Amino acid sequence: MVNFEDQETMRLTGDDIVAGIAEVLQGSCRYDVKMSASSIPSRFFGKKQQETSLETYLTRLYRYLDCSNVAYVTALVYLRRIEFLNDRCQLTHGNIHRLHATALLIAIKYHDDEHYSNLYYAQVFGMSGLAEINELESLMLSLLGFGMSISEEEYYAQKIYIIKHRQAVSSGNILRCKGNTPISVA
Repeated sequence: MVNFEDQETMRLTGDDIVAGIAEVLQGSCRYDVKMSASSIPSRFFGKKQQETSLETYLTRLYRYLDCSNVAYVTALVYLRRIEFLNDRCQLTHGNIHRLHATALLIAIKYHDDEHYSNLYYAQVFGMSGLAEINELESLMLSLLGFGMSISEEEYYAQKIYIIKHRQAVSSGNILRCKGNTPISVA
């Protein structure tokens, strides 16, 4: 397995990775998509609008999961893959919390040597229990075509995208993206 954190210049950790991923995901969410118009399984949609902001939610996960930063970037790669594989698989404010949590769960299990039980993850993610998290994990693996391995190129492209997106947000510029490939800040 590749050690993705070898390049010191690409270091992105802690609050920066949480804020960066939250900003990228917020920017990817569509407001006008109804559950029926998306091919994301309805189980990923909450019964009501999330009261917790995405950044607050991701900060909570970061605090309680004690997982690698690689897992966070990998989860973002998984979500991008799902969008890429089917243009009707759209991230929305109604499904992003559960989608990201489930993608993170799979990334942790794939990349990290140690992980908790699914029951613990369900509690941290704010899910109803073991049955729900097991079902979402199975659905996510299916959406990914059971392809959990990512290349070094995919990893670094996503990490660079997060870094550039953070720079663009902080400088007031808008980062434009074609598909899932980052392009220069205008």
